[in-house]
Amino acid sequence: SYDAANNEGIQWVARNEAEKGVLNGDYFKVGTSPAFFVRARFTLADVSDTDDCCVGFRKVEAFTAAVDDYNDGAWINVEGGAGGKIKRETILANAATVVDGVTGESDWADAESHELKVVVDKDGAPTYFLDGEEFTTKHSSSFTFAADALVTPFMYHIHDAASTMGIVYEELEWGLV
Repeated sequence: SYDAANNEGIQWVARNEAEKGVLNGDYFKVGTSPAFFVRARFTLADVSDTDDCCVGFRKVEAFTAAVDDYNDGAWINVEGGAGGKIKRETILANAATVVDGVTGESDWADAESHELKVVVDKDGAPTYFLDGEEFTTKHSSSFTFAADALVTPFMYHIHDAASTMGIVYEELEWGLV
């Protein structure tokens, strides 16, 4: 769980903005890269212990303290304070985060392990998966990363309470589809 103090956590990113990186390795260019994905499997021991627990893609840019402060991104988020609701979230051009509940999909329960996956096509449109199944409900608004955007896989987890067992990462994979 890394730092398990309230309102603290961890961010992981494949390419930091201060590094050159490897195209189609640790970052992707919308419109140039073929379709790409990120997939993570993890267990949340106590779902109520997480404010945000995200897996997806964000623009290659400097770290921010809050996931909603990135300029561009598309991810799946588990919100513990919302009862483990699994949501799709997007930000485009530094606008407000668009949050879509995944109606009819499973909520995350304590001690469950799930796989979250985001696939982005060559033109920048994301598709979201839970345990290998595509979300059946559609985004309430359309989202596509801007052409030529440089995006990188990332994970973000922030605690809602002090805990010794919040999250256990089991698998992480990203690359070209």
